[in-house]
Amino acid sequence: MIELECAKQRLRHFAETVLTRSPLCAVLSARAADDDEVAGLLTVGRDEDADAPLLFAAANYLLATMPQHRLARYYPNLHSHS
Repeated sequence: MIELECAKQRLRHFAETVLTRSPLCAVLSARAADDDEVAGLLTVGRDEDADAPLLFAAANYLLATMPQHRLARYYPNLHSHS
């Protein structure tokens, strides 16, 4: 398990890394770094797995089970355009 500050640092680093490729992920990751509860989700797993992509994958998985959730509209793979 990692400490909360380490999780926040990893989220901030991810935000900087993906800024030009995925502005939405960058903003979400930066905001997650400022939220103790959200960043804290990364502290319960294994150290080598505690990175921002895991947090986004978990959100994607949960939204796949709840496609009616309003956040799901930001995930093109979770809704049809018909």
